[in-house]
Amino acid sequence: MELERIDAGYFLNFILALEAEGEYCYIDTHKIAYWTRKKMHKGKITGNGRIMAGSTLVIAHDKFAHALRLELHPADTHLTHVIENYCADIVELTGISVFIIDREVNSARMAQIFIDRGWQLLCLLSSKEYKGLDNFTRYFSAELEDGTRFYKEDDPRHFVIVVEGDEMIVYWGTPLLVMSLTAKELVKLYRSRTEIQENSFKDMIAHGGLNVNFGRKTIPGPDRTHQRKVDKLDEKIKQQQEKLEKTRQDIVEQERKLAQSIVRGHGALLETRRRKLGEYQQKEQEIKDQIEKVEKEKRELGPQGERDDRDFRKQLIMASRTAWLENQLRSFAALLSKNLEHPVDIETIMALFFRRSAIEVETQDMFLYRFNIQGLSRQFQIILKNIIDGFNRISLCYKGKKVLAEIVGFS
Repeated sequence: MELERIDAGYFLNFILALEAEGEYCYIDTHKIAYWTRKKMHKGKITGNGRIMAGSTLVIAHDKFAHALRLELHPADTHLTHVIENYCADIVELTGISVFIIDREVNSARMAQIFIDRGWQLLCLLSSKEYKGLDNFTRYFSAELEDGTRFYKEDDPRHFVIVVEGDEMIVYWGTPLLVMSLTAKELVKLYRSRTEIQENSFKDMIAHGGLNVNFGRKTIPGPDRTHQRKVDKLDEKIKQQQEKLEKTRQDIVEQERKLAQSIVRGHGALLETRRRKLGEYQQKEQEIKDQIEKVEKEKRELGPQGERDDRDFRKQLIMASRTAWLENQLRSFAALLSKNLEHPVDIETIMALFFRRSAIEVETQDMFLYRFNIQGLSRQFQIILKNIIDGFNRISLCYKGKKVLAEIVGFS
């Protein structure tokens, strides 16, 4: 309770940032589902395809897979709404200004924001946004529901196209980043995100309780879902009103032309202009009917109510704790597996070293842990032996005594 009152999660983020290393970082979101009967804002939880209340965790990892900043937002918050301020905090705290982000922030507008800020961005282009190489060799523009447009002629993004058999994968980056690295280096840099970030999420879920909800406090606020529907209808009304104004101007002009034809005694042209005027008047009525239909939909929505958002203070504290423990575990695992011929994932190290049964023997000058290798394959015995050798090289002490480990029956 006291940690929540002082917003300890905010300060824990400073501790995470102190451990940042390297000149770039990876950013992604993780959805945490939350089951409740309260009326709350909802977002799509992509892991199981359902719509439910919850939270959006925005997390950044450095190139060594150490978490360096966490933020929690309501489930209906998209990364594009918060990414600029989030990256600004990372730049201020760590000096890192090169960001690798999944396709969530893919847009020419977002690329320009990063360029204007003096930051660099590497991103993946969604396969839904292009059909082939032709889209990159001629002018093409597509507008999404949120107004984002793609592939303008003055697009600030530089594309890197990878063709593997029949599959085409497109990456893009800001100009300075693309010009400073080769295409292979850019692709390798982006593809490292899977191991560094996606697998980190899996580890934090497996043994860090990342998906656990801490605290059930909620904060009431305006119904943003209702407001988004109203805004969408207002935009439709605005578009129709613009069309109506244009049609009325056309009607005035056509009436002038019709009057001119009457004065001059036109024959066929008079009928053509009279018919055209009727078409404009019919179009005017259709637009009025459409405006009335949209206004009726808006009235049926009723007044804006309230929906709850989660109080994220405790969740942020616990998520930051999970991230900090994961950072320490990764550093410790790196020391244990330093001399291994092939890298070993954290789960294997935990299963072999931390969860393996052992006998503790205490002497006058040391604590000795003797590991049982019964049931282990020869390969796992060798891996465990190397991990233990790495542990002994650390020279840990407890209560003034050395802490050592050995395998019983290894030959």
